[in-house]
Amino acid sequence: MGFHVSAYNDKDSNWPWFLEFLGGGVFHTNNWPPLPAKLTVDDRSHPVTMNLPASFISPDNEWYIWKPSPRLNKDVQVLITLDLSNYPIGFKDVLKSGDLPVVWTNTRYKMLYMNMGHGDKIFTSSIQNKLIEDATLWLGSTSTQTAMSVATGTEISPHAVVVNPKTSKVYAVNTSNDTVTVMDGSTNSIATVGVGSEPMAISVNSVTNKIYVGNSGSGTVSVIDGVSRTIGNTISLGGKSASSRIAFDPAARTAYLTRFKENTVCLVSADTQTVIATVPVGKMPFGVAVDPVTHTAYIANIQDHSVTVVTRR
Repeated sequence: MGFHVSAYNDKDSNWPWFLEFLGGGVFHTNNWPPLPAKLTVDDRSHPVTMNLPASFISPDNEWYIWKPSPRLNKDVQVLITLDLSNYPIGFKDVLKSGDLPVVWTNTRYKMLYMNMGHGDKIFTSSIQNKLIEDATLWLGSTSTQTAMSVATGTEISPHAVVVNPKTSKVYAVNTSNDTVTVMDGSTNSIATVGVGSEPMAISVNSVTNKIYVGNSGSGTVSVIDGVSRTIGNTISLGGKSASSRIAFDPAARTAYLTRFKENTVCLVSADTQTVIATVPVGKMPFGVAVDPVTHTAYIANIQDHSVTVVTRR
């Protein structure tokens, strides 16, 4: 599955296999700036699009026109097209007309291309999220049938997913339904664990097999036992929100939780399961990474474009 510029090629690319793989289309032109657009679903019987409405509005994107259109290739199945009602689209660079397939598959391969993906709004449409979810399930299936069973409840999350390398279990937050999905690759089993309100962040302590989930809606951290898949403890952080991101230092047995509304980072002890320190950082801290050798956390602050360094003594 490829998004947006992953399919870019031009007359100088000189990669015949890739051109054939995509369906023969060479990049021709695009609109600018990125704008939302109405999309029409060409085939609602395909597993990728069967759960979509006949048309929907896709978030801001830079829309590509290809020459020749992939639609002209007998092996290409176009699933979604830019609706003609969008033309003209653009302000600086304007698309006035043209056939513009948005989602298609080259039936000679198990592949799918989506024009969407420019900028940070790709996940702001629930309809488009469903498209991406079903596309992932279809590409990951071994069945050659055109029909697909109902989704198992495992949904794509743009917020947080983590793996415990010792148990090979994957944990993903589901912000909309207040759960964490647990995927076990060895048994191909899926389970869900109820956590706090609006989980946004997740990290694993692989030493103790504990999973830390930051619930932004309830201002808490749920600690999941990796063996029993139950909540072993709920830590209250107070304030307006829990963490937007979590990183764990296994050697120091400490979790670092960024809190973008409070402009702080909370340090949680794995031993006492309590907040042991709250450190002021920059404005709107979001990302966090930990060096387990020096016990140093690096926090990216969005609003003031800075990085705060926090060292555990």
